[in-house]
Amino acid sequence: MQLDDAVLEGADLRYAILNSAKLYKTDLRGANLELASLRWCTLGGTSMPTVLTGARMFGCRFEGAKGAVVGPVLVDEGATRSLGGAELEAWFSGQGAEHVQVVG
Repeated sequence: MQLDDAVLEGADLRYAILNSAKLYKTDLRGANLELASLRWCTLGGTSMPTVLTGARMFGCRFEGAKGAVVGPVLVDEGATRSLGGAELEAWFSGQGAEHVQVVG
């Protein structure tokens, strides 16, 4: 699945299966990705990152994901814990996505 340059701002993608998707320059600001699966997906490159600012990411599956993202994102069930920068990179790594870089 290729979603390059897609504008999915505020989309309800709870439980979506986006495994192996290509998400270069995809705008997911404020999207609800709770319990979605993004295993083995490519989250943009450093010059065209996936924008996840304000996205709800509780329970997402990211094993094997790689690429670059812009945060911060909300990572807890109540959408009150926001992570960006090095903290967000560490969170991705803890989700099995050791090759995700936060660029903004």
